[in-house]
Amino acid sequence: MRQFFLLILVSVCLCSCSSDDNDDSNDTSGDIVGTWTAESTDYTGTLIISSNGETTEADVLGEGYDIDFTVTFGENPNEVTTEGTYSIKVTTTFGVESQEQNLEDLEFEYDGFWIREGDTLVIAGQGGSTELEIVQLTDDDLRIEITVIEDLSDGDITAIATLDVVYIFTR
Repeated sequence: MRQFFLLILVSVCLCSCSSDDNDDSNDTSGDIVGTWTAESTDYTGTLIISSNGETTEADVLGEGYDIDFTVTFGENPNEVTTEGTYSIKVTTTFGVESQEQNLEDLEFEYDGFWIREGDTLVIAGQGGSTELEIVQLTDDDLRIEITVIEDLSDGDITAIATLDVVYIFTR
């Protein structure tokens, strides 16, 4: 059952996102238009599962590897396209017990139209819109963070995942 929720957790990380933090100490004055190459993708968070009156909390750590994807922001029209894959090693720790799982050849899919509102980047596509926080944007570096809170409940099992996701790009 834990692996089932772990797979759902990774799917949530890839598909459903909303902005949370706001760190004004980093430079975000650069131009986002152009092609960006991913350098890292990592996340941390928790998974809380309740069933039959018992609640279990797990710490989740995801470390990207074999990262080979790009994101291109065009203008007039403001289209965003992505290409490539990455893999992630997921470590889920329930108390003192840890489980590791490698998820390979995942696609980074954020194709659609984009708009920048201050330090918020909104990408709208077929799956709806996603808000990402621009933490750093210079001529050569882009750091985007997302906090995902998702209800993964199924029947008698309640599961809430909260993840802080970080993507770092260079050009």
